[in-house]
Amino acid sequence: MRLALIFLASVALAQVQGLRPRTSATSYTAHASQDELSIGADVIDAEQVRNAFASRIYKGYVVVEVAVYPPAGKEVELSKMDFALHLKGHNSPIRPASARTIAAVLYPKPGRPQTPSAGPPIYTTGSIGYESGGYDPVNGRRGGGWTGGAGVGVGTGGGGNPYPASSSSGSNRSDCEAELESQALPEGFKNQPVAGFLYFPLPAKVKPSDAEALDYRGGSAKLTISFPQITKRSR
Repeated sequence: MRLALIFLASVALAQVQGLRPRTSATSYTAHASQDELSIGADVIDAEQVRNAFASRIYKGYVVVEVAVYPPAGKEVELSKMDFALHLKGHNSPIRPASARTIAAVLYPKPGRPQTPSAGPPIYTTGSIGYESGGYDPVNGRRGGGWTGGAGVGVGTGGGGNPYPASSSSGSNRSDCEAELESQALPEGFKNQPVAGFLYFPLPAKVKPSDAEALDYRGGSAKLTISFPQITKRSR
């Protein structure tokens, strides 16, 4: 009996992912709806990300909190690759990166270069997040490219940070991956509101404040969630 209880508790913990959704999509800075499907989103302030994350996610990535509210009584199949971020001055949208890919970039093995400000480097092995038939996170084309996905854990690092503190030390690749994955936007079939983070690699000389809009293309739904200028937001 005790083993059974431990197993059930482990399964329950394994299923906990993402963030608690707010009351509605309109509770987020940016939001849009179509056929009763609503999505809210916030670009997380760069200073909040730097103070809150144990891992070095602030180096070359923009973190977006996303909440999805399915139509009443209906299911929505969610994938992180349904989302794409539009950046000021860039014609091609950027796809989110997976926790594994980000951890490999931020905590490279000895001898591997690290280029946080120039976007994710291209590796030749799928074990670090590059594979044939994926998406290119910069231009969104199919073919060889980075796989997408994932969200993060952020915490109370000062400056009124509203996000829960991470329990990860962020001292190595596995800690980084676990921290990011634990609060990623959940995937799969959902009939209740869910929320979590998406992580987008930034091209060189681009800042999180350059995020202009988030596209969602899932099933027949096509939504564009436009962000107001960061400078106009209250802190």
